[in-house]
Amino acid sequence: LVLAPAANTIPLAQTNVATVTNSAEPDPNPGNNTGSATETPKYADLGVKKTTNTVQPNVGDTVTYAVSLYNLGTSAATNVEVTDSLPANVTFVSATPSAGTFNTSTKVWSIPNVPTTNGVNNPLTLTIVVTATAPGTSFNTVTITKSDVWDPNSRNNTARTPTNPQQADLVVSKTVDNATPNVGDNVTFTVNLDNLGPSAAQIVVVNDLLPTGLQYVSHSASTG
Repeated sequence: LVLAPAANTIPLAQTNVATVTNSAEPDPNPGNNTGSATETPKYADLGVKKTTNTVQPNVGDTVTYAVSLYNLGTSAATNVEVTDSLPANVTFVSATPSAGTFNTSTKVWSIPNVPTTNGVNNPLTLTIVVTATAPGTSFNTVTITKSDVWDPNSRNNTARTPTNPQQADLVVSKTVDNATPNVGDNVTFTVNLDNLGPSAAQIVVVNDLLPTGLQYVSHSASTG
Protein backbone atom coordinates (compact mmCIF):
# COMPACT_ATOMS: atom_id res chain seq x y z
CA LEU A 1 0.00 0.00 0.00
CA VAL A 2 1.13 3.55 -0.71
CA LEU A 3 0.38 6.28 1.81
CA ALA A 4 -1.10 9.25 -0.04
CA PRO A 5 -2.29 12.01 2.32
CA ALA A 6 -4.20 14.92 0.88
CA ALA A 7 -2.51 18.30 0.48
CA ASN A 8 -2.69 20.71 3.43
CA THR A 9 -3.94 17.99 5.80
CA ILE A 10 -2.06 16.43 8.69
CA PRO A 11 -1.74 12.66 8.10
CA LEU A 12 -3.55 10.73 10.84
CA ALA A 13 -2.79 7.32 12.31
CA GLN A 14 -4.23 4.50 10.18
CA THR A 15 -5.29 1.07 11.48
CA ASN A 16 -5.42 -1.83 9.03
CA VAL A 17 -7.68 -4.70 10.15
CA ALA A 18 -7.70 -8.24 8.74
CA THR A 19 -10.49 -10.69 9.64
CA VAL A 20 -11.18 -14.34 8.83
CA THR A 21 -14.62 -14.27 7.19
CA ASN A 22 -14.99 -17.80 5.89
CA SER A 23 -13.66 -21.30 6.60
CA ALA A 24 -14.89 -24.74 5.50
CA GLU A 25 -13.88 -26.21 8.85
CA PRO A 26 -15.20 -25.24 12.30
CA ASP A 27 -13.02 -22.77 14.21
CA PRO A 28 -12.95 -23.55 17.93
CA ASN A 29 -11.47 -20.14 18.82
CA PRO A 30 -13.08 -17.29 16.82
CA GLY A 31 -11.67 -14.73 19.26
CA ASN A 32 -8.34 -14.65 17.41
CA ASN A 33 -9.77 -14.36 13.91
CA THR A 34 -9.04 -10.62 13.69
CA GLY A 35 -5.67 -8.90 13.61
CA SER A 36 -4.76 -5.26 13.22
CA ALA A 37 -1.73 -3.03 12.80
CA THR A 38 -1.48 0.75 13.14
CA GLU A 39 0.93 3.09 11.39
CA THR A 40 1.36 6.79 12.18
CA PRO A 41 2.89 8.75 9.28
CA LYS A 42 5.65 11.13 10.15
CA TYR A 43 5.53 14.66 8.79
CA ALA A 44 7.46 17.91 8.95
CA ASP A 45 5.40 21.09 8.70
CA LEU A 46 8.08 23.45 7.43
CA GLY A 47 7.45 27.19 7.31
CA VAL A 48 9.37 30.33 6.38
CA LYS A 49 9.20 33.97 7.39
CA LYS A 50 11.04 36.91 5.90
CA THR A 51 11.80 40.44 7.08
CA THR A 52 13.98 43.33 5.95
CA ASN A 53 15.76 46.04 7.90
CA THR A 54 14.41 48.75 5.59
CA VAL A 55 11.58 48.74 3.05
CA GLN A 56 12.56 52.08 1.49
CA PRO A 57 16.34 52.32 1.21
CA ASN A 58 18.05 54.90 -0.94
CA VAL A 59 19.59 53.65 -4.15
CA GLY A 60 23.11 52.59 -3.19
CA ASP A 61 22.18 51.65 0.38
CA THR A 62 22.80 48.22 1.90
CA VAL A 63 19.68 46.15 2.62
CA THR A 64 19.57 43.11 4.93
CA TYR A 65 16.99 40.35 4.51
CA ALA A 66 16.37 37.87 7.35
CA VAL A 67 14.90 34.45 6.52
CA SER A 68 13.55 32.20 9.31
CA LEU A 69 12.96 28.47 8.71
CA TYR A 70 10.98 26.46 11.28
CA ASN A 71 9.46 22.99 11.70
CA LEU A 72 6.03 22.51 13.33
CA GLY A 73 5.79 18.81 12.49
CA THR A 74 6.32 15.61 14.44
CA SER A 75 9.50 14.56 12.66
CA ALA A 76 12.71 16.15 11.50
CA ALA A 77 12.86 17.30 7.88
CA THR A 78 15.84 16.12 5.85
CA ASN A 79 17.57 17.43 2.73
CA VAL A 80 15.65 20.70 2.81
CA GLU A 81 16.19 23.40 0.20
CA VAL A 82 15.00 26.99 0.42
CA THR A 83 15.25 29.21 -2.67
CA ASP A 84 15.54 32.98 -2.36
CA SER A 85 14.42 34.96 -5.40
CA LEU A 86 16.09 38.34 -5.14
CA PRO A 87 14.37 41.28 -6.82
CA ALA A 88 15.88 42.71 -9.99
CA ASN A 89 16.68 46.09 -8.45
CA VAL A 90 19.20 44.78 -5.89
CA THR A 91 22.67 43.25 -6.18
CA PHE A 92 23.73 40.32 -3.99
CA VAL A 93 26.56 41.01 -1.55
CA SER A 94 26.74 38.15 0.97
CA ALA A 95 24.77 35.46 2.84
CA THR A 96 25.21 33.92 6.29
CA PRO A 97 23.24 30.76 7.22
CA SER A 98 22.97 29.54 10.81
CA ALA A 99 22.98 25.96 9.47
CA GLY A 100 23.65 24.33 6.12
CA THR A 101 25.13 26.08 3.10
CA PHE A 102 24.06 28.83 0.70
CA ASN A 103 24.82 28.67 -3.03
CA THR A 104 25.59 32.21 -4.16
CA SER A 105 24.93 31.32 -7.82
CA THR A 106 21.55 29.59 -7.50
CA LYS A 107 20.52 31.40 -4.28
CA VAL A 108 19.53 28.03 -2.76
CA TRP A 109 19.92 27.45 0.98
CA SER A 110 20.53 23.72 1.64
CA ILE A 111 19.92 22.31 5.13
CA PRO A 112 20.59 18.60 5.84
CA ASN A 113 18.30 18.41 8.87
CA VAL A 114 15.61 20.64 10.40
CA PRO A 115 14.53 19.05 13.72
CA THR A 116 11.28 19.74 15.53
CA THR A 117 13.28 21.68 18.12
CA ASN A 118 13.59 24.40 15.46
CA GLY A 119 10.09 25.75 16.00
CA VAL A 120 8.78 29.29 15.50
CA ASN A 121 10.63 30.52 18.58
CA ASN A 122 13.90 28.79 17.67
CA PRO A 123 14.16 28.88 13.86
CA LEU A 124 17.15 28.36 11.63
CA THR A 125 18.15 31.67 10.05
CA LEU A 126 19.64 32.99 6.85
CA THR A 127 20.86 36.57 6.56
CA ILE A 128 21.25 38.00 3.06
CA VAL A 129 22.90 41.36 2.37
CA VAL A 130 22.24 43.20 -0.91
CA THR A 131 22.75 46.66 -2.39
CA ALA A 132 19.79 48.63 -3.76
CA THR A 133 20.56 49.51 -7.38
CA ALA A 134 17.40 51.02 -8.89
CA PRO A 135 14.16 52.66 -7.73
CA GLY A 136 10.78 50.96 -7.82
CA THR A 137 8.80 48.49 -5.72
CA SER A 138 9.67 44.80 -6.01
CA PHE A 139 9.46 41.76 -3.75
CA ASN A 140 12.05 39.41 -2.33
CA THR A 141 10.42 35.97 -2.26
CA VAL A 142 11.67 32.90 -0.39
CA THR A 143 10.20 29.42 -0.98
CA ILE A 144 10.77 25.96 0.46
CA THR A 145 11.50 23.98 -2.71
CA LYS A 146 12.56 20.59 -1.36
CA SER A 147 12.16 18.26 1.64
CA ASP A 148 12.47 14.49 1.88
CA VAL A 149 9.76 14.33 4.57
CA TRP A 150 6.06 14.91 3.87
CA ASP A 151 4.90 18.49 4.51
CA PRO A 152 1.13 18.60 5.06
CA ASN A 153 0.86 22.38 4.97
CA SER A 154 2.08 24.23 1.87
CA ARG A 155 0.45 27.51 2.89
CA ASN A 156 3.45 28.58 5.00
CA ASN A 157 6.11 27.47 2.51
CA THR A 158 6.50 30.88 0.87
CA ALA A 159 7.14 34.34 2.28
CA ARG A 160 8.03 37.66 0.73
CA THR A 161 8.93 41.20 1.71
CA PRO A 162 8.78 44.41 -0.37
CA THR A 163 11.77 46.49 -1.34
CA ASN A 164 11.22 50.00 -2.70
CA PRO A 165 14.53 51.82 -3.27
CA GLN A 166 14.24 55.60 -3.40
CA GLN A 167 15.90 57.91 -5.93
CA ALA A 168 15.21 61.62 -6.47
CA ASP A 169 16.65 63.58 -9.41
CA LEU A 170 16.89 67.09 -7.95
CA VAL A 171 17.40 70.01 -10.32
CA VAL A 172 18.37 73.58 -9.33
CA SER A 173 17.97 76.56 -11.66
CA LYS A 174 18.51 80.26 -11.01
CA THR A 175 17.39 83.53 -12.60
CA VAL A 176 18.02 87.24 -11.91
CA ASP A 177 15.56 90.08 -12.41
CA ASN A 178 18.24 92.54 -13.61
CA ALA A 179 21.42 91.25 -15.16
CA THR A 180 22.97 94.77 -15.51
CA PRO A 181 22.14 96.68 -12.32
CA ASN A 182 23.78 99.89 -11.13
CA VAL A 183 25.99 99.69 -8.08
CA GLY A 184 23.68 100.10 -5.08
CA ASP A 185 20.61 98.68 -6.79
CA ASN A 186 18.68 95.82 -5.29
CA VAL A 187 18.89 92.63 -7.31
CA THR A 188 16.51 89.70 -6.91
CA PHE A 189 17.71 86.17 -7.58
CA THR A 190 15.14 83.39 -7.85
CA VAL A 191 16.20 79.85 -7.06
CA ASN A 192 13.99 77.04 -8.39
CA LEU A 193 14.25 73.52 -6.99
CA ASP A 194 12.59 70.73 -8.97
CA ASN A 195 12.40 66.97 -8.45
CA LEU A 196 12.28 64.79 -11.54
CA GLY A 197 11.68 61.75 -9.33
CA PRO A 198 10.79 59.05 -9.23
CA SER A 199 10.80 59.31 -5.41
CA ALA A 200 10.21 62.14 -3.00
CA ALA A 201 13.39 63.75 -1.66
CA GLN A 202 13.81 64.03 2.09
CA ILE A 203 15.82 66.51 4.21
CA VAL A 204 17.05 68.54 1.23
CA VAL A 205 19.54 71.37 1.75
CA VAL A 206 20.32 73.99 -0.93
CA ASN A 207 23.23 76.38 -0.31
CA ASP A 208 23.30 79.80 -1.95
CA LEU A 209 26.75 81.40 -1.57
CA LEU A 210 26.72 85.09 -2.48
CA PRO A 211 29.81 86.50 -4.23
CA THR A 212 31.81 89.19 -2.44
CA GLY A 213 30.32 91.98 -4.63
CA LEU A 214 26.81 91.42 -3.25
CA GLN A 215 25.38 92.23 0.18
CA TYR A 216 22.50 90.15 1.54
CA VAL A 217 19.22 92.04 2.12
CA SER A 218 16.39 89.54 2.56
CA HIS A 219 14.88 86.32 1.34
CA SER A 220 11.56 84.49 1.08
CA ALA A 221 10.97 80.78 0.57
CA SER A 222 7.89 78.96 -0.74
CA THR A 223 8.62 76.13 1.68
CA GLY A 224 11.25 75.09 4.19
